Amino acid sequence: MKFSAIHVAAAAVSLALLAGCESTSKIEADFGNAYRNMVAAQIHNPEAARNPPADPPLTMDGQRASDVMDKYRTGEDRKGTAQRPLSIQ
Repeated sequence: MKFSAIHVAAAAVSLALLAGCESTSKIEADFGNAYRNMVAAQIHNPEAARNPPADPPLTMDGQRASDVMDKYRTGEDRKGTAQRPLSIQ
């Protein structure tokens, strides 16, 4: 039995297509872990995030509350300097 070039090409294409059907279980098992790790790393106090208080906080810095309400009402950011220096440890 002789194989023509068309038969060989068809077999090669079929094998290439079957190679694309490889299992993705390794990828699916790890899917979303990078996102979850990023979100977890941004939580300042993980214990507070796991056990949030039942009631909202009753106090707030007056200047900050005023800025929040102004921004809410006008939809604009108030440009200014930070009240306290930012310390990242």
